[in-house]
Amino acid sequence: MRENPRIEADEADARPFASSLQGIDPFAARTEFASRIGILHGKDTFIDEEAVQSGGYFGEGWWRYALPGRGLVDWRELIGAARRDGFDGVISIEHEDRDFGWPKGDLAARLDGHRQAAKHLRASL
Repeated sequence: MRENPRIEADEADARPFASSLQGIDPFAARTEFASRIGILHGKDTFIDEEAVQSGGYFGEGWWRYALPGRGLVDWRELIGAARRDGFDGVISIEHEDRDFGWPKGDLAARLDGHRQAAKHLRASL
């Protein structure tokens, strides 16, 4: 029997954007599964504090997905902590940043978003 029955695979993935969106510290969230993380999702969350104050968490437009380097996660710190825990897996850029043409915008803008995210993640290694 597994130590934690909520995990059904041998490896876990880390989704710091999801933790941030829920108000959970992504560093604290990853520690429970740190030794089993095989993939980090390179996706972040931006929270518009003014929109939260005017409409609350049940209002619209207070958050959006962002590429790494444009949101809440300190990627250098997160990747460093993951590496200290033995992470040697993949960082997969998951592009849903509307500022860079997602979902069906200009292809050049989407490619630019991927390039900027990759540059930021490389600099965070």
